[in-house]
Amino acid sequence: MLGPNFFIKTITVQEAVERLRSYGMSITAQKLKAGAEQGVYPFMDVVNMNNYSYCVYEKLFDEWCLKRGIEPTATESA
Repeated sequence: MLGPNFFIKTITVQEAVERLRSYGMSITAQKLKAGAEQGVYPFMDVVNMNNYSYCVYEKLFDEWCLKRGIEPTATESA
């Protein structure tokens, strides 16, 4: 059983888009949602109950970004 202070941190679709853009990815909220609906982004869940609801899990999102990102070299960041 998980401890009493355990919680699942989520972020909004817009926050995910802003972070992805800051990492250099060209993306919109519409594109992120469409990808989630198609199962492209494993860090999100989509529920359809007459309208779509999106849940972005911060831990999975961060892990997904880390697997795809690269750190700039000293000359690239200067």
